[in-house]
Amino acid sequence: MKYLLRVLLLLLCTPAAQAQGYYNVLKYGARNDSTKLATAAIAKAIAAAAKAGGGTVYFPAGRYRTGPIHLKSNITIEIGAGAILYFSDNFDDYLPMVPSRYEGIDVTSFSPLFYAYKAENITIKGRGIIDGQGKSGGTTPKGSRAKARIRSGKRSFSGSTPTSSSPTWRA
Repeated sequence: MKYLLRVLLLLLCTPAAQAQGYYNVLKYGARNDSTKLATAAIAKAIAAAAKAGGGTVYFPAGRYRTGPIHLKSNITIEIGAGAILYFSDNFDDYLPMVPSRYEGIDVTSFSPLFYAYKAENITIKGRGIIDGQGKSGGTTPKGSRAKARIRSGKRSFSGSTPTSSSPTWRA
């Protein structure tokens, strides 16, 4: 009887474990040598995880050059040890504009580095580095992009290190 109960419990838990799979960005076309903008590949990995009901989008060791990362519900971004996400300093990479807030006022603006709208259960974690390439002072594309902005729902940040070149990072 105990054996039957264990098998039944295992069968019930298996679909939930499969729904929270790992989605390695390299399998979706990202390059970990910074030779190619990885924004589209990251978006494909996030879309695949969201379609499965959620999951972990994983960045193994390497350098990833990207534009904004638009998150969806039930997504974990895991930046592995030795991985560096560094964000583009080209304004055009942050289009189209998105609904956002600036000093408590709803605006439509360039996309921030991390963006989610009407999403929940989002986590950014890992031992890697997030480099917004910001400069202190001024309103250059670098300085204005060095923020993580997630609107609504549960969110958490852990482990990843915003670099000193990201002066406006806020979690």
